[in-house]
This record gives sequence, structure tokens and C-alpha cells, in this order.
Amino acid sequence: MIRALRSHGRWVAVIAFNVLLAAGVAVFILGKQRVAFPSWLPGGQERVSFNAVFSTGQSLTPGQGQTVTIAGIDVGDITSVRVQDGRARVGFRLRPKYAAMMRRDASALLRPKTGLNDMVLELDPGSPSGPKVGEGFTIAEARTAPNVNPDEILASLDVDTRAALQLLLQSTRQGVGSQARARDLSRAIRATGPVTRDLRRVGEALEDRAVNTKHAIRSLRLISDELARRRGDVVRAVETTNTVVGTVASRSAELRASLRALPGTLRTTQAALTDTEGLATELRPATQALLPVADALAPALRSTHPFLRRTTPVLRDQLLPLTRQTLPTIRRLRTAVAATNDIAPDATATLQDLNLAGNMLAYDPPGDEQGYLFWTQWLSHLAPWIFNTQDANGPIRRGQLMVTCDTLKDLAGVGTVNPVASLLNGVFAGIAQGGSCPVNPGPATDQTTTPRTGGKGGR
Repeated sequence: MIRALRSHGRWVAVIAFNVLLAAGVAVFILGKQRVAFPSWLPGGQERVSFNAVFSTGQSLTPGQGQTVTIAGIDVGDITSVRVQDGRARVGFRLRPKYAAMMRRDASALLRPKTGLNDMVLELDPGSPSGPKVGEGFTIAEARTAPNVNPDEILASLDVDTRAALQLLLQSTRQGVGSQARARDLSRAIRATGPVTRDLRRVGEALEDRAVNTKHAIRSLRLISDELARRRGDVVRAVETTNTVVGTVASRSAELRASLRALPGTLRTTQAALTDTEGLATELRPATQALLPVADALAPALRSTHPFLRRTTPVLRDQLLPLTRQTLPTIRRLRTAVAATNDIAPDATATLQDLNLAGNMLAYDPPGDEQGYLFWTQWLSHLAPWIFNTQDANGPIRRGQLMVTCDTLKDLAGVGTVNPVASLLNGVFAGIAQGGSCPVNPGPATDQTTTPRTGGKGGR
């Protein structure tokens, strides 16, 4: 078999290349169709499922490429829509790195992407300081808002309000009816852009200041509460500090003695450093020689950072739990492995014999002589002809019966006790009239026949 693979390795490589090319094209096409591949496939990722409750789920069609976005970035897709307690429960999936951003105060909106109500679920993952949530978290209806159609807004107005709105729109049309007025209105609106941006910055700064002030007041309250609750610990800390200072003051003589012994210690240290000067002299050239290695190693280490960041979740969230789950099974398999070690030599010898038999079957001898595989094709071609004839009872197998005159004589004698032989004897009775062999087909007559080959055998 190995020899056959070596002789036809070029065609095997061509077939393998075509298979890989077809798999790549299939993965590319499915990727363009937003198919979520599992993590065990190249480029695949596991998705994290969440839910959101809306008062209405109009125009939502799961499986049609309706996406989930965060700040306009595609982060997932809508997977299901079902009715629960008179509300639309929308299921959606997020990529793991975006699912890690989800907080308990997350909110969701349904907005049309086109004029044909091709819906998009706009997701706000919540404040970074909020508590994280895991897979299966449901965003409550209080933090969601469905798409509102213009006719719903107009339907909510009473007759007088609709008339006033109509009058306002007509007046606006008359006011900007000319092209020059329309340009003036456009310039005036654009002129308010810097003011609105500055006002937005001021509002965001005030909002951040209010949040920071609230956090500072809360932190001070927590500190005061903790100090009041641990008043005894504070008192003990002050007393302990007083004791330590008093102990240092009472040991002033020992401290002075230590300071007097310090110059001798410094001289001994200086002598030790002088002795290490030789080592430093040798170490400097060695370190300089290692600088090119360090310079070459730095880009390699930097290039491994993305790989390590991508593989860390796999090792922590997939391989480590899998290892923990397989440990009991591995412990139980030790006994089975120890038992299979005894039969390993026999199994190896058996596989070697099978490999030798495969090589013999696949061997193609030089010259005009063909190997076994060649004749196997002839056998697969000719075998169906054995059963290509059939009657009302089904297919009939072809065969050939060769007899001699002596055999026909014996068949005539056996026919008296064997029904099958009697049937054959009756068949050959008609042939015996040719006069080739003297045959006695039965006890009453004496006929002759000529030995011939049979055309069909029994079923």
C-alpha cells in the first residue's frame, strides 16, 4: 500500500489540493452569509446568547442577516423571536469579546436600517462600572424601545394638535419656499454646530462631575462608617504606634552601637565589591555580546503577544475545563492501557502482515503482466452478468454443466431415488435422441444422447 501511494503520490496530492480548495471556498461563501462557525473550526468562535423583551417585534425575521450593533459596529446577530406573556422575546448572540462588555444596566433599541424596515438591534452594553452578566441574561422591557413608525406618532395626537402641526408645516414651507431662504436656513443651522458641540461637552462634563461627586460622597460615607465600626482597631493602632516609638527610644544605646559598627560593615562590603570587579569585567563583554540576541528576541516576543492573547481564553475557558473533565476517564483508562500492552506485539505483527498483503495486492509487476487490482476490475465488470437473466421468480444465476456419457448413465440410475437427478434425467432425455450416447432415461425406455454443456444452472 505504501509503495502504491509512492508511485501514485502526484495524483493523491492533486486530489488533496482540490479537496482543500473546495473546503476553503465553502468556508468563504458561508462566512459571507454570516454563518457562525464553531470554535473548533479555523476562524470560528463560540457565540454567547442573550435575550431582550420588547413591546413589539415587528419586522424582525431571524435567519435573514439582521444584525446586532454597538456604536454602529456589527457584534452579533438576531437568532429568535417568540411571544412570551404578550411581549416579544428576542434572542440574539454576541461574539465573546463583546459579550464580556455586557452589564446589568444594558439597554436595546430596534431601528430600521433601510426604508423597507430591515431591522437592526442597537445595543448599549451599559456602564463599565456596572456588574457583569453572563450568558442567558435578559434585558427587561423597561430598558428596551421598539421602532416607532411615523403613523403611530400622528395617531397619538388629537385633532387640534394635528391641525396645529399641519399649520406649522405649511407655514414652514411658505417661509422656506424660495431657494435663497432655504440656503439661509441651512447656513443658520450649520452655524449652530460649534455651539451645540460645546454645549454637549459642557453637559458631558457636568454629568461626569455629578457622577464623580456622588462616588466621592459615597466613598467618604463608607470610610466614616468603617472608621466608626472599627473604632477599637483605630485606638489599638495608635497605642501600638506609641509602644513602638517608646521601644525605639528605650533602645537608643543599641542603635548607637549599631551605627558605630556600620563603618566596619561598609569597609567589608567595599572589599567584597572590589573582589567582584573581575567578574564585572568579564560580565560586561558577555552582556554586550548578548545584545544582538536580545535585539532579535524583542520583535519575536512582541509578535507572540497577539497569539498569547488569543490562546489565553482558549486555554483558560476550553482546554483547562476539558482537562479537568477528562482526568477521571484517563484514570479509568490506565487499567485498560496496561491490559492492551500485553497484546500490542501481536497487534503490531498482525498490522505488518496486513500491510504486506496490501502491498502484494497493489503490486504492479513490470512488463505486460497485470497485478491483482487490474483483474479485480475485470471481476467487478463481469460479476453482474452472472445474474442478468430473470423470470417471474427473480434473477437466475448463469452456470455451466459438463457431463460425459458415463455420467449420464449414472444420472439415469440415480434418478430413481433422487428427484433432482430425475429432473435432470428428464431434461437430457430429449438430448439423448441425437444418438451421441446411449442413455436409459427411465426404466421403460432406452434412449441415447450426446454429451453437451448446460446453458443455465439452478438458482
